[in-house]
Amino acid sequence: MLKFVIVDHRLRGQGIGGEMLRLAVRQVFDTTDAEAVHLNVFAENAAARRCYEKAGFTERDVTPAAFRFGDEQWSRCNMILRRRI
Repeated sequence: MLKFVIVDHRLRGQGIGGEMLRLAVRQVFDTTDAEAVHLNVFAENAAARRCYEKAGFTERDVTPAAFRFGDEQWSRCNMILRRRI
């Protein structure tokens, strides 16, 4: 499971997140027998979800209102990328 995939807001939109994901996934599949890599993202974070989808991740499930922050409730989206055979 990947955690805390974060790109400085001043550098977003330059492909850094996608490259970071590509390298991390390649490392996992080249060095382990893992069948998949997954991550969680706030469902409301459309930009991050697009980045993960471009990297090959697909939505596995969504947990509505999984997190509270002040008066807000955010949903958790679990995304997965399976090893290609």
